[in-house]
Amino acid sequence: MKLELIKDLSLTENIAKIFYQTLDLETQEVIDVIEKNRRYLHGFQDKRLYLIDPRKVLRIFSENKAVFIETKDGIFKSRHRLYHFEEMLDQYFIKISQGELVNIRAIRELNMSLPGNIEVVLSNGQRSFVARRRLKAFKKALQIGGKRYENT
Repeated sequence: MKLELIKDLSLTENIAKIFYQTLDLETQEVIDVIEKNRRYLHGFQDKRLYLIDPRKVLRIFSENKAVFIETKDGIFKSRHRLYHFEEMLDQYFIKISQGELVNIRAIRELNMSLPGNIEVVLSNGQRSFVARRRLKAFKKALQIGGKRYENT
């Protein structure tokens, strides 16, 4: 099997194409690895199940003992607990409070004007606060900290 990698800066997401004459064991193993690593979240809305790409998730939060997945397309109810998402999702998701994970890629701005608090504004305008006990981990994940970011 030959492997060809092509860097294309114009792509908005990576694409894997497999060309084959016959589907042999080696090629099937490559396909299985790619499909196994593709994870989707399951969310319900209006009695319908939706497969949600984790990259499209803005935040995952709990409210009234239920867990919800928020995307730009809407809010979906999940049957999983918040800790399930903490274990499953990649480094781009961070827990900001006891009941909320945010996608770092969805953060539009941080309001650090309140002493000891950080307000997170997501790309859809949703606002949340980082819990005091999560501040250190949050700042470390975003590589911020020190006095140089405050009151500038």
